[in-house]
Amino acid sequence: MSQTRKIILRGNIEKVFYAGPKFSAGRLRDADGRSRSFAGNLFAVEGQYVTLAGRWETHPDYGRQFKVEHVKIEMPSGAKGLVQFIANHPEVKGTGPARATKIVEIFGDDFENVLLESPERIAQAVKIPVSVIKNLRNVWIRSRKFNAVMTWLSAFGLTHHQVTTLIEKLGNNALTLLRDDPYQIMREIKGLGFKKVDQTRWPGCQ
Repeated sequence: MSQTRKIILRGNIEKVFYAGPKFSAGRLRDADGRSRSFAGNLFAVEGQYVTLAGRWETHPDYGRQFKVEHVKIEMPSGAKGLVQFIANHPEVKGTGPARATKIVEIFGDDFENVLLESPERIAQAVKIPVSVIKNLRNVWIRSRKFNAVMTWLSAFGLTHHQVTTLIEKLGNNALTLLRDDPYQIMREIKGLGFKKVDQTRWPGCQ
C-alpha cells in the first residue's frame, strides 16, 4: 500500500542492492543521517547525491520503502558530501576517507576552483600523485556534465541507458542541443511520442 502524496527525499546513495537500466533498489542516507530504503525507475550508483521524488509504500516482502518516480542527480555539496564523493566514487582511485577528509579540510569551499585550475596544489598538499588528482578532476567534470543532462531528461521518463545513448550520440553539447530542440529526443529515442515531449516542462527548457 502506498501514499498518494508525492514527497521528496535528498541524500547520498550509500548502498545498492540491485541496479539495472530501468530499475534499482538500495539504501539512501538523508541529510539527517537516517537510512531510507528505496526502489524504482532509476539507475543507482553508490556515492551519488540525489533528490528522489515519489511515495512511501509497504512492499509485501521488503517492508516499508520509498518508491522512486523521478530522480535528480546532484553534485555533492558541503564538507561531508565532498568527502564521500572523493573517497567513495567508483571511478576515483587512490583516495580514501583520510585523504578525502584532509583535502576538504584544507580547501573547503574553494575545492572546485582549485581542482579545476590547479590540481597540483591538492596533490602537493596531501602528498598524493598528481595523476590521481587529475583523474579526480576528470571524473568531477564528467559527473557535472552528465548530471545536468540526466536531471533534465528525467522529466521525460528516460532510462539511464537511453540518457547515456543520447550523450554518446550528441557529445558534451547534448544539454544545449536538446534544450534548443527537445523534439530531437523523439528522433533519437524510439517509442517516445510527441505528446510526452510536448507536455513535459523542466527548468531551463522554456
